[in-house]
Amino acid sequence: MLQNPFLTPPQIEGPKSRSWGRGLVFGFQGPPASVTTPANEEDADAFQQGVLAGQQAATNGLDVLTDTCVDLHKESPATADLVPAGFEAVLIGKDIVEAAFASTIVGAVLLLVDLSANATTHFDDPDKALQADAIALQQLLNDMGINDSMALFIGGGVDNTVAQCELKLTPIFRSQDAARSAALAFARPSYVVVSWRTDQSGGMTLVDSG
Repeated sequence: MLQNPFLTPPQIEGPKSRSWGRGLVFGFQGPPASVTTPANEEDADAFQQGVLAGQQAATNGLDVLTDTCVDLHKESPATADLVPAGFEAVLIGKDIVEAAFASTIVGAVLLLVDLSANATTHFDDPDKALQADAIALQQLLNDMGINDSMALFIGGGVDNTVAQCELKLTPIFRSQDAARSAALAFARPSYVVVSWRTDQSGGMTLVDSG
């Protein structure tokens, strides 16, 4: 799990940790060429270290899961219907799939906000938590001159013959191609790729499957 190197116990939040966190989001988002590195950062060196960490996470994937396996045959959790049409044709356990992708996306957004803005909010309703943290994340991007919403992609490899791991999830990526490649690397009979944007208020979109 990615950690802020300037914010480990017994250290407390300070200029280095704040600058590193902002750099992480700046690098992970991949700002447009027209956006220059902010000049008003508290610690320029820590910011650049964060940018490098963010770029590496965008390339290699942002790990937020301790267990990438999803058991599609377990008892279905009671969750809101977020998965778009299309999952049924690829997967079984639609509501379990929904919960798996949604919780991974929530985990990624919470991690980015916690590392960068130190403004993690807590709600009993995960949809409200995601929406609040997405707003905080977008505000941070806007503050650094990036007006585009952040898109996140996660892939999954599907094999209904693998007990208790019928769905295997990839890390979070910044591109659809990277998520697809990671899902295909599982060498499973089928795959899916889901996307989410900070301006979607929690909604997910099935963007690729095969």
